[in-house]
Amino acid sequence: MAKNVYGATKEAAEDLCWLVAKENPEMDVVVLRTSRFFPEGDDAEVLELEDDENLKVLELAYRRVDVADVVGACVCAMRRRENRGGEGGAAVVKSGGGGNWGRYVISAPTIFKREEDLEELGGGNAQEVFARRVEGCREIFERKGWAWLKRLDRVYDSSRAVEELGWKPEYTFERAVEKVRAGEEWRSELTLRVGKLGYHAVSTGVYTTR
Repeated sequence: MAKNVYGATKEAAEDLCWLVAKENPEMDVVVLRTSRFFPEGDDAEVLELEDDENLKVLELAYRRVDVADVVGACVCAMRRRENRGGEGGAAVVKSGGGGNWGRYVISAPTIFKREEDLEELGGGNAQEVFARRVEGCREIFERKGWAWLKRLDRVYDSSRAVEELGWKPEYTFERAVEKVRAGEEWRSELTLRVGKLGYHAVSTGVYTTR
């Protein structure tokens, strides 16, 4: 369920894609719902964490994906049609549609367990859940002087894309923690090359910063 106008317009666009797929059975239509991948800072008025890198590493556990993995997901979606010999047939998902329609969440695989962790994550005990799921991450964060989010209001599950599209995301939270431990870059080369592009020639806000 969309929480604001931004989310509502995205859902409306996806519904239009579904209608196109329904009316054109010869056309494969696949929607990839990407989580955060932009390098710009968060646009919230008050950030819970002061260190932007700190936040982005944490987000890989529940609502972020590396640009390189987004590209990989797009390739998997296109190859799915090729593997079917050019016939329509993207996987049918819960959101409905025919055999030529699919809708997938594209986000780094979450470390959390739906039945075991969600209540704690939403109840202000997120740090303990992170520490329980990824051994040694608490010590690494302490060494970096990084903080933890108290609670999470969402967790994106991309397992359907992994199972049905054959997507193999590389840039996970666990990998990032190990890279931070070793003092190495945790982002992909593509992410670094793309950098901050900005949406406009003149910067007027967080998403237009170059």
